[in-house]
Amino acid sequence: MSKKVLTVFVFAMLALSLGGYRVYRYYTSRVPNETEYQRLVVPKAIQLYEMDFTGKSDQPVKKYKILPAKSVVLVAVNEWASHDDLGDLRKLKGYDGKDNIYAEEIIGNYLPESMVNAHGSGRLMYYQIFPLSVYNEIPGKIKTCIAAYFHEHDFQRTKEYQFTAIADRAAKVMAYGDFTGDNGQDMAVLLENKDKTGSRLLIFHVDKSQECHVIFTTDLSGLFIIKSLKKGSRVFMNDYNLESAPLDGIIIKDKENKYAIIYDSDYKSFRQHYQYSDQEINELKETQQKLEDDVTDTVESSY
Repeated sequence: MSKKVLTVFVFAMLALSLGGYRVYRYYTSRVPNETEYQRLVVPKAIQLYEMDFTGKSDQPVKKYKILPAKSVVLVAVNEWASHDDLGDLRKLKGYDGKDNIYAEEIIGNYLPESMVNAHGSGRLMYYQIFPLSVYNEIPGKIKTCIAAYFHEHDFQRTKEYQFTAIADRAAKVMAYGDFTGDNGQDMAVLLENKDKTGSRLLIFHVDKSQECHVIFTTDLSGLFIIKSLKKGSRVFMNDYNLESAPLDGIIIKDKENKYAIIYDSDYKSFRQHYQYSDQEINELKETQQKLEDDVTDTVESSY
């Protein structure tokens, strides 16, 4: 058996032994036992991870240290570890005297383009999809589903829709809940178009078999924010009276409008319900009262 085949086989077995973590290691060098390194001065602080490929640890990937900005390191260009939640982590040579320290995926963005092209992993780069650390909180299963959606629609290349890169806004483009009422894990995300003039709302659902699907999508004019709506919260649904939300849902709003998006179990679809402001309710009540008064006056004048 050749060295290359043996290497792939050994690490495939290690990947399987890690179970739910799904950590993989690949070599793309022509000579698998020789790792190529590039000296790099990192422009920004970067998270480091300590990897355990033995299959004996219950924590095969652990946060290690923050690599300070302006640090000088040797980064492997043809050796990395791929992780469902974290993307492709690049190996560092002899960091702290260790041989198992890897840097978060964004470090690959600072390598010479010619090297990245020559030793690319063929995967979507997570740091291009999830540009801020707050997105690290997204559950791994849904994160993988989002990456697949980006790949399917070629967003990484076209930039047609992206996650916001504004830190203060990032937490307001994600919402969680059991939106379909089946005790599953659901997440809503808002993407913004490249012109920053429109939004796309997506709802991802993880079913009982742990498969993830996009179950709702709609495009909106303008930039919105969202938050979770809990089951039982009071919302406007069918008229001007507040009702208890039958399921978890989403509140989506901009400067002028506010909507509740709630799953309709009877029609198996999401429905959008306009949420009235106090001023609008008062105006509606005044209009309704005026109409009732006009009807009363008309009836009395007929006698």
